[in-house]
Amino acid sequence: DFAPPQAVLDATDDAIAQGHTTYTAVSGTAGLRDEICAHLQTRKGTTYAPDEILLANGAKQAVYQGVLAACSPGDEVSSGPAC
Repeated sequence: DFAPPQAVLDATDDAIAQGHTTYTAVSGTAGLRDEICAHLQTRKGTTYAPDEILLANGAKQAVYQGVLAACSPGDEVSSGPAC
């Protein structure tokens, strides 16, 4: 284990002081989605609206959310073995 960088500790203190102590929506905060859009425009020259950006805390969640969005109750879904 290692100690986090001081900038991370300071940002954590600031977030706690501002009351950012609960989970956010699965889609991410509006401010973060705005920043991602700006970053993609600057870095890659691509334009997205914030409502086209979704966040996930890992690949499993992203795949799960995608399946939930694409399938309806009663749909039959099958998957192959993991690679």
